[in-house]
Amino acid sequence: MENKYTLKFSRHKIYFIILLFAWLVPSRIFNIIPGYQYVLFFLRAILIILFCRGLEWKIPKPRNDEILILLFILSGLPGMLITGREDIGNYLWYVCDIMNVFLIWLFFKKSDANTIFEFLKFSKWVWFFLLIVSFYYGSIMNWGGDYGNKVFFVGGKDATVQCFTMFFALAAFYDKKYKTKIQLNTWILAVVSVVFSYIYTSGLGMVMLGCMIILYFACEVSRDNLVKFAFPFVTIVVLIIVYYLVVSLKYMEMPWVVSIIENILNKDASLTGRDWIYTESLKLIGGSPIIGYGYDNTVIADNLGSVYVAFNTAHNSFLQMLLDDGIVGLVLFILMFYFTIKRMLKTRASENNTVYISLVVMCIGGLTGLIIPSNYFWIVFMLTSLPKADEMFSVEESNLLYEGD
Repeated sequence: MENKYTLKFSRHKIYFIILLFAWLVPSRIFNIIPGYQYVLFFLRAILIILFCRGLEWKIPKPRNDEILILLFILSGLPGMLITGREDIGNYLWYVCDIMNVFLIWLFFKKSDANTIFEFLKFSKWVWFFLLIVSFYYGSIMNWGGDYGNKVFFVGGKDATVQCFTMFFALAAFYDKKYKTKIQLNTWILAVVSVVFSYIYTSGLGMVMLGCMIILYFACEVSRDNLVKFAFPFVTIVVLIIVYYLVVSLKYMEMPWVVSIIENILNKDASLTGRDWIYTESLKLIGGSPIIGYGYDNTVIADNLGSVYVAFNTAHNSFLQMLLDDGIVGLVLFILMFYFTIKRMLKTRASENNTVYISLVVMCIGGLTGLIIPSNYFWIVFMLTSLPKADEMFSVEESNLLYEGD
């Protein structure tokens, strides 16, 4: 085998450690640094340049679905301009956020097969480490059972389980691509992540990780035939209907849904006050329905924050997109999601099914949180930008390279 495929213990290891943590932004480390978001952004940029420095630095021609990604990201700008946002910091961070997504895309688009292989492989170890650290912080804190606004390591309980969801997706993709099936250690890490969600009362984590375990296992048993029945168009229609039922509070008229929320997820039927947030958010959307209020707006906090400090977002991804980007932005997101998934599934590679399932589950998590779009979402979503299968490692090559791993 050629030498370029023998980087078992290379400089990439250090890069991966810093890169993953820079994306995750562990609250307990970086909140002591003034302006740490900007510091980490530039750190990410430097690291990705180091990854790709041996490549021809010509930006690859984007596909049509990737152009939709750009249009969706830019949809947050009109609202900022129309509402007269004067804080230069908002615009600076907006540019940083755009560049962040661009660099994630560029990393997956331009890195060679060995770098992607190392990144996916190493991410499973980071998942293991974060589980240990998160349980550790959970054990030493005297929280009295109230974990709502407490910080573990990466962040609060919901941010932590969203992080675990991303790592589950990366690990499953790695296993399916290089090991042909999801490995036992991945299943164990997933189950432990569910246990974390249960102990620290994260209904979001139990739903997302539980759905991923069930759907991944169903695909394994059915040899990936399950995904053939879940066409992207049908999936998106179903998701839109479910979002409507939640935002309109119609779900509260369904006894079996209320029973699941109260008896299995241990939440009240209002989803901890989200019924009121959804009602008031819909009223606010009426003030700027087409283009929204712009990126990183404070319309929720300004209007609802006086009732309860936690009311600073819509606590629903589609509602928040309407507030930020308006109907234009939400439509662009749906089109971006649909055409990207449709194009990816045409390759018929089994590992792409894990990406599809992961993104759908993240959309389900978005019913009560803001996981779409987030760094966790973008990292999984940009797996769709990887080179064609024949340009990556084959299973045989990876087994030879990491024999006994």
